[in-house]
Amino acid sequence: MKNLLTVFSPRLTRRITLWIFASILGIEAVILLPSIARRRSELLDDVSMTSMGIATTLRHSVGVSNKTEESILQVLAGLQQTGQIEGAALYRFDQSQPVGTVGEAPEMRTADLSPATPQRKVEFGPRFEVSHVLFMGEGRCLLVLRYNTAGITQEIYWFIVRIGGLVLLISMVVSVTTILVLQRQIISPIVLLRWDLLQAGKIVSCDQCQPEFASSQYRYRDEFGDVVHAFQEMYGQITAEIAARKQSEQDLRTSADTLQQTLKELQSTQAKLVQSEKMSSLGQLVAGVAHEVNNPMNFIHGNLNYVGQVTQDLLGIINQYQADYPKLTAQLAAQIEDVDLEFVRQDLPNLITSMQDGAKRIQDLVLSFRNFSRLDEAERKPADLNQGLDSTLMLLQHRLRATEGRREIAVIKQYQALPLVECYPAQINQVFLSLLNNAVDAIERRSPQADDAQPQIELITRVVDHHLEVEIGDNGIGMTEEIRRHAFDPFFTTKDVGEGQGLGLAISYQTIVDGHQGELICQSMCQRGTTFTIRLPIDSSV
Repeated sequence: MKNLLTVFSPRLTRRITLWIFASILGIEAVILLPSIARRRSELLDDVSMTSMGIATTLRHSVGVSNKTEESILQVLAGLQQTGQIEGAALYRFDQSQPVGTVGEAPEMRTADLSPATPQRKVEFGPRFEVSHVLFMGEGRCLLVLRYNTAGITQEIYWFIVRIGGLVLLISMVVSVTTILVLQRQIISPIVLLRWDLLQAGKIVSCDQCQPEFASSQYRYRDEFGDVVHAFQEMYGQITAEIAARKQSEQDLRTSADTLQQTLKELQSTQAKLVQSEKMSSLGQLVAGVAHEVNNPMNFIHGNLNYVGQVTQDLLGIINQYQADYPKLTAQLAAQIEDVDLEFVRQDLPNLITSMQDGAKRIQDLVLSFRNFSRLDEAERKPADLNQGLDSTLMLLQHRLRATEGRREIAVIKQYQALPLVECYPAQINQVFLSLLNNAVDAIERRSPQADDAQPQIELITRVVDHHLEVEIGDNGIGMTEEIRRHAFDPFFTTKDVGEGQGLGLAISYQTIVDGHQGELICQSMCQRGTTFTIRLPIDSSV
């Protein structure tokens, strides 16, 4: 029984069995329906023959014994009591009403008959009526016998049960026999091939070794055997092609990775060359400016101190002369009035002080140039990041001033006392300059209608976990997440053509991460601002 249930477990087996079973039932039903009709007709013919026998007996009785209509009705009453008939009626052809009835009155009337067809067989639901002609003396009478067909209906029911059971049994036997044959020859190999196909798909997707297919045990030399053989060959070809394709894809990925790495190295090298050339040019420029400006300015600044002292001495002499000789000649009084000696006495010290301040500012600016470039420092040395940040900021004073499109940029400093850190000062100052320039650019690109906040750059320095941190933040236009992910890529820029080369942040990242083993972190929100955080280890060996 268990093996039989296993045979019917495949869906294909159940479907074929159902179709075979339904087909046999359909064929038997087509055969059974006419048989039922024929059997019913035979049973009704038996009833008709019985009624004909009764009519013949009555005709003989009338002819021999000259029975009257009353005696015929009495005979019919006896037949009704014995159950041979359900009812009867006797009519004269010239009368519409019956001469007499027995039991259930028949529904057939003389009006339903024609002289040409005086004998009829009619069913009225569960009743069956048969008409016969009797000759009574010189006239004719119509005898209608009424029968109960319930027994016929029951007989037909059991006939259907017997035939249907036989048909059902035959259908089941034929279906099971057919499936048992098909199971071995067709269905079982198909199920095995289906299993092999599913396994092949999983194996191909998981890059597993080729298994021993279950369908390979099918050894018949027929069309299905050809299909199994073709499947195995196809699987071998597909796995070989997939392996070749995957190897090609791996080779392409390796080549792409190599090319990508080479491209990054070329871009990095190009960026370094460009920056090196720029810094070389900057060094020559700074050296020239420092030499051509600083020496004369030192001479001017030193002489201004002497001029200030001499001026004070001369003014003292004039004051002493006026005190000793208050009565001046007319010519000298006129000259004093022409030069406005009193105004000169008050303004000349202020002029000299102003010139000294200007000369000092020029000296500080030249010193900031030298501190920024530090071209004479090619090796690591201890440096003050706060000082480097201030020196760089001084070079950008002109960009912080108010313009036609925006207000002056406020610089908020939150410096902590920092220990000296070993680094390449010129490179660190270059990073500061790049980040500060980007901050100013971001503020200038912000829409004036975005908000009425004061444009500002916030500079924060602190010591965190044996590292120095420098934060340079702005409230400019900010970046989208897509732009932020590519911010440190060489030659990536969001500026218009000619305004930026996309090297500033890339070189800054290389300087901090590769050159100083630090971190350069970018945090940004669109229309809210950007913050760059530089983390440098205090101990260069970390």
